[in-house]
Amino acid sequence: MEKKIIISDFDGTFYRTKEELIKNIKIINKFRTDKNVFMIATGRSYVGFLEQIKDYPVFYDYIILCNGALILNNKNEYIKHYSIERDLINQINTFLIQFSSFIKKFTYVSKYKNFDNDQLDIEMLKIKLHLDDDQIAPKICAALLSKFKNINAYIIPLNKGCLIEIISNETSKSKAIKYLSGKLEYSQKEIITIGDSDNDLEMILDFNGYAINSATNEFISKAGRTIEDISTLIEKHAKIL
Repeated sequence: MEKKIIISDFDGTFYRTKEELIKNIKIINKFRTDKNVFMIATGRSYVGFLEQIKDYPVFYDYIILCNGALILNNKNEYIKHYSIERDLINQINTFLIQFSSFIKKFTYVSKYKNFDNDQLDIEMLKIKLHLDDDQIAPKICAALLSKFKNINAYIIPLNKGCLIEIISNETSKSKAIKYLSGKLEYSQKEIITIGDSDNDLEMILDFNGYAINSATNEFISKAGRTIEDISTLIEKHAKIL
């Protein structure tokens, strides 16, 4: 049987409940022992991801962080990153002043640290805007994308409010997968992706992808097909269960 490469979003896909997370960890460990490859592709920063899995270690072969802006191996060793140019960060900060009443907090993300304030002497991979009002988020996101042609911006829903995450348009989850697959000589037909929100859509459409069934109907319609969970995905494509 040919090797399979599964690439999963984390929040809302690999991790929906603690019970399912524990189940998925066991399934992926078995999947990887059969010489298959498992990657996580998440919007989370390095700090945010490690905090999330501290009680339930997740083992993977590669991890794509910050929506594609940082790629690490399974020892968390650096492979590739894409930063936002300093002049562009300054322009974005100035542009967002008009929306300051809606933005509760800024987070500036470097390779291995997060900051509440911009750090002029440190490369930044992502700017994260915290909003209480998710109704204004599409307007802010559209304004950013209209003003700045060299960024990608994604709205990330939360239980309360949402995030807008800004990265360089040189990358995305899908572009990071393409970079890794070229470097590691994986063929596109070996790769299967799964996710639940707009920052996953490109990798789902570009590769052999699925929306997880708990995603919104709108997202499932965009993705084109859906699947129940990680275990069903592995059973369908790797047949190890």
